[in-house]
Amino acid sequence: MLMREYISIAQQGIRQLSQRGRRVLFMYFASMVAIAGLDGIALFLLSKLLAPGFTTGNSNAATESNLKFLAMILALFVLRSALSTLVGWVSVKEFAQQEVELGQRRMEFIHAAPLETRLALNESDFFTAVDRAPSTLINGYIIPVVNICIEFITGLVVIGVVLVFQPLTAIVALSYFALVAIVQHKFLSASQARTGEILLKNGNAAYDLLADYFHMNKLLQVNESKTFDSSLRLQRTEFARARAIQGFTVSLPRYFMESSLALGFLVVAGATWLLLGEAEVVPALAIFATAGFRMLPIVNRIQGQVLSAIGCIPIARQALLPITARVKNDWQTSMKGPVDSR
Repeated sequence: MLMREYISIAQQGIRQLSQRGRRVLFMYFASMVAIAGLDGIALFLLSKLLAPGFTTGNSNAATESNLKFLAMILALFVLRSALSTLVGWVSVKEFAQQEVELGQRRMEFIHAAPLETRLALNESDFFTAVDRAPSTLINGYIIPVVNICIEFITGLVVIGVVLVFQPLTAIVALSYFALVAIVQHKFLSASQARTGEILLKNGNAAYDLLADYFHMNKLLQVNESKTFDSSLRLQRTEFARARAIQGFTVSLPRYFMESSLALGFLVVAGATWLLLGEAEVVPALAIFATAGFRMLPIVNRIQGQVLSAIGCIPIARQALLPITARVKNDWQTSMKGPVDSR
């Protein structure tokens, strides 16, 4: 799937929100970007503290100055975490309300639809249209896309601070982290997209069979069906396996965090030694360690959010498609172009 299709789905999804929902989403984005500035200030002070010759003169005075800087840096990091938590908590309640409202609008559309349309829907179509799809669109796609943008801007702030003190380190670090993200995306995104399709197809198939079992419970107790049992087990097995793979794939980037950071030290040390000389290696590594403390988690969070959003696309698209479209054909029809159900 091309990037413009990702953007198109996000744009259509945002249009599904109410005016208040779009306003809260914008305020969430703006607040988190502003809070990212605290990261920049803290890293600027920490980089200045690590710079050679920052403190001179009396050793006691230098130690006292360093402790004040460290206390200020620690306070900024704690304040950033506290403000991020507060903004997230305030916003998440509104996002939950938007999920409810979208589901209610879809249910009202079904209620007003012709009788033949309502009769054509089975249980899985109905639950997907009014519950699974709205929830996945908002919490599984729109919010991760917004968080990706926030994390990207935060990463630019961190790289910008490093650029002031160590331009070469900043350029090497940016290139290295970008390469790590591209490689991870290349190997994991295709698998996650396939898993998302399986979650939609086998999830609905499993729910249909469970609904059939519920309605035919008494009959099946009298006359057991081995074919039915085997079909239900197969669909649930595929569905459960896809959910497990999706969770594992999203968490996979963090397993490589330590090795990526260690390799990054080697890359920065080698580039600095070749271009600036041996004397600049230690200061460059100190700055890279400071930046890596923030950058590598940012890269991993971005990658995790991207993979999560890709895996949610097939189900999220159901909140954008006309309810009359059957789920088994929605994935093929949705790939032909943007569809807005309004």
